[in-house]
Amino acid sequence: AVAERALELEPSRVVRSGLAPLVSALGAAAAELCERIAGVHLMAERRQEARGVLGLLVEVDPSELSRRLRLAELDLSLGRIDEARVGLRLVADGLRAHGRTTELLRVLEMMHRHTGPDEAVLRELAAIYLRCGQPRRALEKLEALHRVAPHDRMAVERLAREHARLGRLEISLRLLERLIALVVEQAERGELRAVLRRASSWSSDSSYQRVVESLGLAALRPGGVSVDARSLRGPDPRVGPRVGTRRWSSPPPLPRAMRRSARARAASGEIHILDPEADAELIVEPVVLGAEGSAVLALE
Repeated sequence: AVAERALELEPSRVVRSGLAPLVSALGAAAAELCERIAGVHLMAERRQEARGVLGLLVEVDPSELSRRLRLAELDLSLGRIDEARVGLRLVADGLRAHGRTTELLRVLEMMHRHTGPDEAVLRELAAIYLRCGQPRRALEKLEALHRVAPHDRMAVERLAREHARLGRLEISLRLLERLIALVVEQAERGELRAVLRRASSWSSDSSYQRVVESLGLAALRPGGVSVDARSLRGPDPRVGPRVGTRRWSSPPPLPRAMRRSARARAASGEIHILDPEADAELIVEPVVLGAEGSAVLALE
C-alpha cells in the first residue's frame, strides 16, 4: 500500500532500492506492482529506473522469459550490448527448450542485428529457415556466416547445395570448388569422396554432373592435391585454389544458355545471389510479444 501511494504521489522516487525489501518479503506477489512501476518509468522516459525494476523482477523469477526479453530490449536501447547479449542468449535457450520456434526466430534475428556477428546464431537461423521451407532467407544467413567464417566447410556446402536446388548451378560449382579446396586442406580423402557424392545429388543437370565429375577426378588424382594456403584467405568462392605451383584449372565451362541464365541472376562482384525481386522476400516482418511472451512472425 505504501509503494502504491508513493507511485501515485511521486513515481520518480519509486526505484529499485526502495522496492527491493518489498520484493524480498512478498516475492512473486509484488510482481504486478513492480510491472506497473516499470511501465510508469518507461512512459516518463526514465529507462534506467525502469531497468532497475525489471532487473529486480528477473532476479525474483529468472524463468519468466517475457520479462527477461523486455530487460534485454531495454539494455539494447541503453547501449548495454554485453548485458543484452547475455539476456537474449538465456531467452533463446528457454524458447528452444520449449520448442517455441517462432519466438526463437525473433530473438535470434534480434541478436544478429544488434549484438554483432555470431557464428552459432547464424548457423541456427539458417537451419531453422531451411526447416521452415524458406531457402532464400536461409541463404542470406549462410552468406553472412561464410563472410564471418570463410573456412567453415558446412556453411560452404550448404550454400552450394541451396544454390544448386534453386538452379544457380554456376555459383554452386564455384562454391564446390572452394569446398573441395577446404576439404583437401582440412580433412581426409574419405571426406572428399563423401562431399563429391553429396554434390552429385544436388542437381540432375547433365552439364552440372560432368563438372562435378571433373572436379572429383582432379582432386582425387594419385598423389593427392597440395593446396597453397594463400588460396584459403578470402571468403570469395570465385577465386580458385592453387595446386602445387600451378593454379587449379577451372572446371569445364557450362553451356552458354546456363552461363547466361546464371549471370542474369547473380549479382556482380561477390557471391551475393539474391534476385532483386527476392530481396523483398527477405524482409523479416516485425514480431509482437504479448504479455505472456507469445510472438507472431509471418513465415512464408
